Amino acid sequence: MSTLITSTHRARRAYVYIRQSSLAQVLEHQESTALQYQLVQRAQDLGWAPDQVSVIDEDLGQSATSDHLRPGFQQLAAEVSLGHVGLILGIEVSRLARSCADWHRLLELCALSHTLLADADGVYDPNAYNDRLLLGLKGTLAEAELHLLRGRLTAAREHKAQRGELALPLPVGFLRQLDGTVTLDPHQGVRERLAYVFTRFPQIGSLGGLLRDLCAHHLLLPLRPLSGPQRGQLLWRPPTEWALQRLLKNPAYAGAYAYGKTTRCPEKAQPHQPRSGTVRLPQEQWKVLLQDVYPAYLSWDQYLANQDRLASNQQRFQACGRGLERAGQALLQSLVRCGRCGHRMTVHYSGPHGQYAVYRCDRAHQHQGAPVCQTVRASWVDPEVERLFLAALTPAQIDLAVASLNQLQAQAHLRLRQAELEVQRAQEQADRARRQYQAVEPEHRLVARELERQWNEALAQVTQAEENRTRLQHQPSATLTAEQEAQIRALAYDLPALWQAPHTTYAERKRLLRALLVDVLLLDEKESGRVRLTLHWHTEAVTETEVFRPVARYADRADWPTLRERCQALRQAGHTAAETAEQLNQEGFRDTRGQPFTKNTVNLLFRQHGG
Repeated sequence: MSTLITSTHRARRAYVYIRQSSLAQVLEHQESTALQYQLVQRAQDLGWAPDQVSVIDEDLGQSATSDHLRPGFQQLAAEVSLGHVGLILGIEVSRLARSCADWHRLLELCALSHTLLADADGVYDPNAYNDRLLLGLKGTLAEAELHLLRGRLTAAREHKAQRGELALPLPVGFLRQLDGTVTLDPHQGVRERLAYVFTRFPQIGSLGGLLRDLCAHHLLLPLRPLSGPQRGQLLWRPPTEWALQRLLKNPAYAGAYAYGKTTRCPEKAQPHQPRSGTVRLPQEQWKVLLQDVYPAYLSWDQYLANQDRLASNQQRFQACGRGLERAGQALLQSLVRCGRCGHRMTVHYSGPHGQYAVYRCDRAHQHQGAPVCQTVRASWVDPEVERLFLAALTPAQIDLAVASLNQLQAQAHLRLRQAELEVQRAQEQADRARRQYQAVEPEHRLVARELERQWNEALAQVTQAEENRTRLQHQPSATLTAEQEAQIRALAYDLPALWQAPHTTYAERKRLLRALLVDVLLLDEKESGRVRLTLHWHTEAVTETEVFRPVARYADRADWPTLRERCQALRQAGHTAAETAEQLNQEGFRDTRGQPFTKNTVNLLFRQHGG
């Protein structure tokens, strides 16, 4: 019997605090839990009546690194501060707290309320200097022990990961054998569905487009849960953008072993959620990246290209991204850069119905409050870029058309194959549901009713899958006969007509532009009345040209004095209006709209300013 315990302490309650750090310890290390529950008997041996002993075990399965998410510890601290506790019993100090902040706060409350603490080594009074010193030392050692254990475990994990031997959770499409080797999923439907996703994304170019493609053809995504009652089982779920993003961003599908892809950012952590705030690191900051470790669904170069495409599609968050082709009429959307500061120019629409597209460099204006760098109307520069693009594309028109049709044919075969696999999968589910229904005993009516419902749902999925396959089978084939190929080759020579066709959308024109153009630099020279364009092609060629910017009147043009003198000289030389227009165009002059002179515009110029 400890001499520190008085009748005042026994008049209050004794609390036994029980805790295990994880649910696995609760389930697997039951001797430790049982040993802590035996502290109730020790409290009785120390003089407390059975009805005066309370057990706090709400924190079983919770870590003691913080008092967050530990309602039992918070209840204990509240009872101590109210003076209801005479003794706190724990198997050891680390059960109460592994954080010195929480531990010393509890000691201070115990000292103020004259509450004793007890563990396997004895009873302690926080108001006694020696006991307080010993308790503080025990708390410090408990926290240091946690730090040392975590450091050793982390170092061991990283050392094993450096060799690619640390068994990381595998995404769907891979299975780990008993000897530790990783193989592709033996289910053919899983392999081909993943191959379809990785094949179609480069062709479509966006997550949203890929999601719509999968939904339009009623294609599900495979899933093998890593935990829960269905762990390891093959499930099929409707596609989501989040699921597609996980597939495309996982380097394992390119055969790479990656470790340390995330880190914790305290600034992004949510209140009362210690494990939140995890952010993904750039690839160059991953701790381990080993290629050709797993069997691959796609090449490493294709994986990097997919990451670049995903990053560039985030135009709203990355000012340097090319972004996805929009439906707006601005032809150079996300391709145009400022010729002064080099930043990417944004597209703005003005007018009553937004019919006027404008390229504007306003990055410094938005982030620093500086004036807008420059503004250029799309109608000034788009026609010139369009003309240069069509001229550059002429030599490759035939090959481009034939290759596009071949690609359409390959896509049609790929969709039909996926539809056939979907029919097989649905039929397997229906057969399984039928066998389960037939195996149930007739007297189990409630069970039979549920199994019958599942069988009917499976048959409905079979019908839907077969209808989708039939629809794809009856679609017009993209296979070209010799006569059709000749017609297509003849049509390919008339690319300007295809470009201007009503069914050709702005997004399709922009996609064609990006196939050849890297970017376009614009420099508005108001003093000369010109806009200079620098086109950078994917072939590393550079084309420089200029266009006249429209003005309200000729007097606003910087070359107006020269133009006026030249017009007067040609008129005095006896040239007609048509001859004058032809000569002015040859010398590089343009009218107020930036267009070549005609007979009518020359006559108008003579009437307004005199011949």
